[in-house]
Amino acid sequence: LIRYGAYLPWVRDHVVQAQYFRDPQRLEEYLEKNIFLPDANNEKKAKNPIYATRMKKLERLVLVRFMNDTTVVPRDSSWFAEETPTGKVVPYAKTKAFAEDWIGLRTLDESNRLVYAEVEGEHLQFSLDWFVGQIVEKYFAPTNQTSLGSKQWHASPPFSKEMSDAQGMDALSNFDIQALHIPLPNVGSS
Repeated sequence: LIRYGAYLPWVRDHVVQAQYFRDPQRLEEYLEKNIFLPDANNEKKAKNPIYATRMKKLERLVLVRFMNDTTVVPRDSSWFAEETPTGKVVPYAKTKAFAEDWIGLRTLDESNRLVYAEVEGEHLQFSLDWFVGQIVEKYFAPTNQTSLGSKQWHASPPFSKEMSDAQGMDALSNFDIQALHIPLPNVGSS
């Protein structure tokens, strides 16, 4: 149903999912009427160089694709893949956006700072323990220590094992990871 109304003013202003909908059969309308995604992906004719500049400053970006995702369609768009009007999915590395480095992902990829991770399950269905163990510790924590509890943090993480997953995710969403001052391990992209 989102395909039929995503670019109507009332729908795009009141249904957040419409902001993430990119209809490959209506690309001109998408570029003109979607008020979020074309700008965020730097897809408009006038490119905003600040987006790529800021992205290139990241020490690492981990893109997570959920193997059973029915929310993000095609699920490969979690890795910035694009769907053509015929339904073919084009990997991001084969797109004009990647070749011209519209948002800086090519630079991150070429310097081994872009990680393509894949996990079993449905869209965003994971526990805080999984997130800490499989994302934070694996890609952003010092390599000489193995447990989050034993790390010498410069700031305390805003969550604890006593929190529910929902409480932990709320705390994490308001947490500035940069405040941790964590040196990153050298992990190449796959």
